[in-house]
Amino acid sequence: MTTWVEHTLYDGIIVEPESLHWVDCVFERCRFVHAELKGLITSGCQFIECDLSGADMSESRHEGTAFVGCSMRATDLLGTRFTGCRLTGTDFAGASLRGLRVEGGDWSWVNLPAARLRRVDLRGVRLEGAYLANADLRESDLRDADLTGATLTRSRIDGSDLRGAALEGSDVHTLDLRGVRLDTGQALGIVAALGATID
Repeated sequence: MTTWVEHTLYDGIIVEPESLHWVDCVFERCRFVHAELKGLITSGCQFIECDLSGADMSESRHEGTAFVGCSMRATDLLGTRFTGCRLTGTDFAGASLRGLRVEGGDWSWVNLPAARLRRVDLRGVRLEGAYLANADLRESDLRDADLTGATLTRSRIDGSDLRGAALEGSDVHTLDLRGVRLDTGQALGIVAALGATID
């Protein structure tokens, strides 16, 4: 049975360990600012336009959960795992992402400025329209990711693997590509974006 909660304040709440497994819950426009949610486990939940700014969600696990249009500004996501989750339009500015694990899912239009994503496995993740300016994506695995229209201005991607990734409309061609692994089609597309004529 789905539990539905709307417009409720949980600011600063401390959730006891035995209450940290949430299944099929729906939270709409709720506030969890600075909430203590370390080790939280969610399955099939929905957080719609919720404010989780500054919350401690470290070492949490989320499977098939949606965080749509949420704020996770300065949220602690140390060692957190998202499996098949939808995070469309969520703001991660200033969030702690060390040890983040992402297994598939939809991260379209997320805000990840200056995100520290070095060596993160983002294979097959949908990142359409994502804002990744100044991000550290060095040595990350972006194979088969969808970076259509993504903003990567001044990001560092040296040593990353982009083979099979969709790059149309992104500004990847403006970056330092030394050490980046590309497939032939991508390489030709980048050369064309730089104004070269390919005969």
